[in-house]
Amino acid sequence: MSIFSLSSPIRGRQATSLHRRFIIGAGFGAALAVLLLAAGANMLLGRDAEQQGDTRVADAASRALIVVTEALDDRTRQAKVLALSPEVVSAAREGGTRARTLGIVGKNIDTLEKQFSATHSMVVAPATRLHLRELLSPLEAVDMLLTDANGYNAVITDRSADFVQSDEEWWQIAWRDGVSPAEAAFDPASRQFTVALAAVVRDGGAKVGVIKLKSSVTPLISALASAGAGARVDILDSADNVLLSSESSVVGRVLHGMPSGDADSAQAVSVAVDSVTERALALRANAGRWRIVAHLPTAEIAAPFRTARLVVLGGAAAVLLVLVLPLAAMNQFLQRRIFIPARELAEAAEAVAAGDFSVQLCRLSADDEIGRLSRAIGAMIL
Repeated sequence: MSIFSLSSPIRGRQATSLHRRFIIGAGFGAALAVLLLAAGANMLLGRDAEQQGDTRVADAASRALIVVTEALDDRTRQAKVLALSPEVVSAAREGGTRARTLGIVGKNIDTLEKQFSATHSMVVAPATRLHLRELLSPLEAVDMLLTDANGYNAVITDRSADFVQSDEEWWQIAWRDGVSPAEAAFDPASRQFTVALAAVVRDGGAKVGVIKLKSSVTPLISALASAGAGARVDILDSADNVLLSSESSVVGRVLHGMPSGDADSAQAVSVAVDSVTERALALRANAGRWRIVAHLPTAEIAAPFRTARLVVLGGAAAVLLVLVLPLAAMNQFLQRRIFIPARELAEAAEAVAAGDFSVQLCRLSADDEIGRLSRAIGAMIL
């Protein structure tokens, strides 16, 4: 060990600690590397979770689109087949004859509604009415309505909300195009939500009426729930009203902020549903009139990755803890073999430079740089 006089100028000076800077730098660098790796792994897990969530909502929307398209195609085929039925054609033609006999063709709609307020129908072809009522259950329908060429109800299987249908958009489209797009709405006559569409009735090449088929939405809601596979699927109209949903409790609500479902933007986006952040994707259906929106809360998407993230964070903490032990051992080794001897040699050299030759050094026997330097300085002092 070195012996210094009390007057040595080195004793009162606070020299910068090289070993402290080395250990702190090494520890900080190692900790920063571990934290960067953990942050990178966490970021990759978050990106993977978002990609899997987007894939889930995209698959759910695609499956729901297939379900809805097939269901509407089935209902369209049923309406077209009914429109070709001889009983239906005959009843529609009979309705037109009845309207001319009653002299109601061209009368004011309000007047006709009051005149037929009791029946809302001309009550023709009772056998056809019975036949259509028998078909309700096999077709999973809740109501059928047949008009004549004037749009007046000729046959109804249940009470209709009004007598004249020719002022309704669905009737006009069916009369013009042969079939109307599907409509999903609450039906006041049957007091339940239904999906309805209509087809024109022809007698040879002449249009003699329109038949409308209203179906229960219950089977379609069940199919949407299956297609969603855990994701919620909503069908919205242009005003953001929920027409159908895999969660029947939200039918009739307004759901703003959902993606448009346009072909050039059919990708998942983040939306807020009841103050919950979700990933959502929309597709168009029913000739573009409906949006099929599949969405999932981001918390639910991230849930399967939560364990992996905890493992990453726990691993990073464990690595940092493990690094402390070798750093402490390295600190002790370097301090004993390098930093303390180097500091004593530096202080001795500074004392000699100041004219103090009373410095005494313990010579180190180690055959390394520090040992050689110690012996050389000791020889210089002597």
